[in-house]
Amino acid sequence: MEELHRLWDLLLKRLQDKGLKLQQALRLIQFMRECDKLMFWINDKETFVTSDEFGQDLEHVEVLQKKFDEFQKDLQNHEDRVNDINQQADKLIEDQHPEEEAVRKRRMVSERQRRSVFSSRLVAYWPAPIHSVALLAYTVIT
Repeated sequence: MEELHRLWDLLLKRLQDKGLKLQQALRLIQFMRECDKLMFWINDKETFVTSDEFGQDLEHVEVLQKKFDEFQKDLQNHEDRVNDINQQADKLIEDQHPEEEAVRKRRMVSERQRRSVFSSRLVAYWPAPIHSVALLAYTVIT
């Protein structure tokens, strides 16, 4: 009877461990998915930012200015996503997730990478508030 209780307790402990590992895997996958979505968005927008097209006539310049204004709004709207992803990363690190190192690597880029083509173009073309939001977005996940 004692052996039965020991085996039962062992089974319950393994079940609890399995549940914890599944929960950790779920949180990591959700974090990585959000990182990937944001990086896809950033890479997509980087094409717009790095374009040297400024228009050939008034109508073309107005169209490009409208796209630029829409892009600025879109960028500001993504600031919350960047903050959410950073908070998720902080929580995973704080909880000592088994894949903590992978989370750290995805969380922030190095100082050199922050000054990539994307950020240098932002400095050249955007007002300071938009530039800082874009840098924040770009410094999140790589």
